Amino acid sequence: MKPLVFLTSFLLALPLAAHPDPRHTLEHLEEHLKESPDNPQLLAQKVELLMDTEHLDLARPVCDRLLEVAPGKREFLLLDAKVTLEERDTASALGKTRAITAANPDFAAGWKFLSRVEEE
Repeated sequence: MKPLVFLTSFLLALPLAAHPDPRHTLEHLEEHLKESPDNPQLLAQKVELLMDTEHLDLARPVCDRLLEVAPGKREFLLLDAKVTLEERDTASALGKTRAITAANPDFAAGWKFLSRVEEE
């Protein structure tokens, strides 16, 4: 019975220990992007990862590519506004976010981010 308890404890703790290194995650994303370079979900994940690791200089071109591949998608427009705010261009981020919420009045994430930008 004790081996079963040990195994269960180990398996329950595994997700806590499986927090990947951002470099590993970026390498993994790059591999997938080689296969599907215009996959908007992968591009968005890369932008978010680059922002999380404070590589804004690398995030901007990927975000621009994302908007070329999937123009007008509100989630990606919001991601662009987030990158813009992180670049310390509050006025542009505010304009972008207001445009998103005007075009998508039911987009809660847009309104939430708008309130954040307005506080800046």
